[in-house]
Amino acid sequence: MGPVTVVSITPAASAGKHGSMLNPSPNMSAQGFDTSMQRAPYDTTLDVATQLPLLLPPGSSLLSSKSNASAEGDASVLHQIEVLTVLASPAAVGDFRPPYVGTDKSLHWNTSNLNLGLLRQLPASELDINLPSKTSLESTFAHPWIELKTTWVGRYYHPDLNYPSGNYGREIAKSAGNALLWLQLDLSEQEKMPILIGALQAGIDIYGAASHGAVWGADGGHNQGRKTLLLLAGMLFNDNDMLSYADGSRLVFQEDQQTFRVSQAEVDITHSADWDPDSRRPALPYTESDIGLPEWGIRHSSRPVADNKHWEAIYRQVSGSATFPHFVVAKLMGMETLWNHEPLFAYYPRYFENEWPVGTGYGAGANAIGNFPAAMYKAFVLNSEPLPETPDAPEYYPSGGSYLSAQRVTLLSSTAGTTLHYTLDGSAPDASSAVYTQPIAINESLHLRAIAIHNGVASDIAEQQYTILSAAPFTSSEEWQNASIGFKDQNFRLVTTVTPLLDQQDSVIGFSLGNIDNATSYSGLATLVRFNTNGEIDIRDGDGYRSLEILPYTAGKQYQITMDVFLDTQQYSVMVTEPNSGNSLLLADHFNFRSEQASLTAVDTIAFKSLGAGTLQIDAIRIDDDHLGGLSAPQAPNTLQVRILTEDSQ
Repeated sequence: MGPVTVVSITPAASAGKHGSMLNPSPNMSAQGFDTSMQRAPYDTTLDVATQLPLLLPPGSSLLSSKSNASAEGDASVLHQIEVLTVLASPAAVGDFRPPYVGTDKSLHWNTSNLNLGLLRQLPASELDINLPSKTSLESTFAHPWIELKTTWVGRYYHPDLNYPSGNYGREIAKSAGNALLWLQLDLSEQEKMPILIGALQAGIDIYGAASHGAVWGADGGHNQGRKTLLLLAGMLFNDNDMLSYADGSRLVFQEDQQTFRVSQAEVDITHSADWDPDSRRPALPYTESDIGLPEWGIRHSSRPVADNKHWEAIYRQVSGSATFPHFVVAKLMGMETLWNHEPLFAYYPRYFENEWPVGTGYGAGANAIGNFPAAMYKAFVLNSEPLPETPDAPEYYPSGGSYLSAQRVTLLSSTAGTTLHYTLDGSAPDASSAVYTQPIAINESLHLRAIAIHNGVASDIAEQQYTILSAAPFTSSEEWQNASIGFKDQNFRLVTTVTPLLDQQDSVIGFSLGNIDNATSYSGLATLVRFNTNGEIDIRDGDGYRSLEILPYTAGKQYQITMDVFLDTQQYSVMVTEPNSGNSLLLADHFNFRSEQASLTAVDTIAFKSLGAGTLQIDAIRIDDDHLGGLSAPQAPNTLQVRILTEDSQ
């Protein structure tokens, strides 16, 4: 937690080596890690390791490197990079590190939010191969993935320890793909967690780079293998913003930039003078008979003139063998819809047919499909039932909110044949959590989370917060009664049922900031619903009471009042449902807060009072922070009835 003063870094920066960078951006024109890094100019002003002591405020990420003595050929001169992140507040147990790119170091992701039910539990016994070493797979994500340069030059930013399989994209993608496939086997959560935690952190860091403009461009075999990690994190955390960057229509990742379906445009290009396939391999143009064929092109989205139908087109097997395991992961986890790039899912079955067994096509050695992804594909994609669709998340009746009495909550799923699992302590539910068999008794405030599981596939987590304000209904009297609803400074909805016990009385219910007593009295309420002495329900609007509809009330009948409170504009709307007809009448539409409370921006109390012999029984109350869609009358009347009532003692 910051601010932090860095007084030393080991190893110390010396002679342009062991440099550190602060809050780096993707694809900067220079770097501050090492003067001898290939194709990456060193800028001493970016190397903050030479500027110690260094004050780091909250919102900072310091990336510190350890250099190799030298590097030959395309090897990285960097041996290791680690990340120090400075937070504004302490991290909780289970929090993931925020992305090192950017200055937003908010703690958005925690292990308690993971939907582990999305990982498969496929029987490893059905595979006819030896599994990859767990130790080697764990090393894939043991150190941060450094995604700062997302062109082919990025390989020089890949330190040895951070990318133990090698700094080239083919090896990086293969090792990551094998690790993600391993997570789909019937292993215990304890066995999976070391790999899963590292893979999710890599996905978070990829998201950080993507959200700051990084694009993993189609460039031979350099940039595949990142998108699946982003999708994994987005799915397990149910993070829609993460998932938005994985949308294939955005073409952020190499896999989507390289796969397409042949159209007339490709036929025309490969028969034109502009066609420019790489001369290092045989060239073959597309014909009209190829239209609709799922295909691969080295830089198709940015340079379609380089497309080449020939199966030996340069880098086809380099990229294909590295992307294939990620295709299998996507199929097993049902990522196709979120991936949103149909040509990829049409092309890779074709690729497998042309390249397996090894020796069938042109892929050999490092460019061959691995035994593990091939076995997973044959056993669980080709020779198994299609992955069941993800069931709908459970629905709650009643939904979460603040209640005056204990509640019984019913869980339902619109997907037939599901089993519902839930937790009451705020932890993420999975298949081992309590099974829902009957309505859940909510006797105290708690956070209820639930999932639906169908054919081994889990839904998104649905969750609701229930706050129990009191164990019994309120009955109004001549003394003010107050109930805390918690501090509300955002718009919210009240749903309450009220029974008047006399046909003509003088009773109110409303919201305030702080308790109401005889000193503050009615002027302390921002909103007021009144059962007046004329036997009608009316609403306070600024200086007086009025109603858009005339609604008489009857003693002993229960009325449902729905009130939307707009704290941002100091207004509220009220709809009342009649007990006999069940009709809902809009009595107030964006009425103003009472004049004395015209600038109020928060409330925390609901208050009740009756004068004389009048009595209101408050049977139930719910405060809903998430359901504020605006109230509207079922049918607009031909003639609007408005009653303006004069100011009285209230």
